[in-house]
Amino acid sequence: MAFASQKDAGAARVLAAGFGYAAVLYAANILHSVGHVIAGRIVGAPVDVVLVTSTRDVMVYAQPGAAAPARSRLRRALGGPAANLAAGCVLTLAGHVTEAPWIVVAGWMNVGIAVWTLMPIPSLDGWVVWSSGRVPEAATQADNLV
Repeated sequence: MAFASQKDAGAARVLAAGFGYAAVLYAANILHSVGHVIAGRIVGAPVDVVLVTSTRDVMVYAQPGAAAPARSRLRRALGGPAANLAAGCVLTLAGHVTEAPWIVVAGWMNVGIAVWTLMPIPSLDGWVVWSSGRVPEAATQADNLV
């Protein structure tokens, strides 16, 4: 993205843009985790630990798997994507109003993270969301990973 957005700029500007995009992605990841923490507290199935690894964050819940009701698992799984989607909409609108392209990009990155994490892939939020209504065992097993 840095090369595409700064194609006529020097190396220092491309590098600065790259760090800027990385900071936006990192902030979106933190927001996603905070969304899970808030959702978990609201539904009474709180996050015990947010384990930050080199590849992704892992939520460790005080009530993993079958210990939490299916409705609680579904709602706490939706917390992260909902936080990113809300922030993405606000940032995109704010970026258009202020005519700041980097804010629009930050908004679309958040929307992209929300959409990506809602895909029905094991260990993603979408696996818990999409399987919670059909196969309770699958949702329970996947919820231990999310």
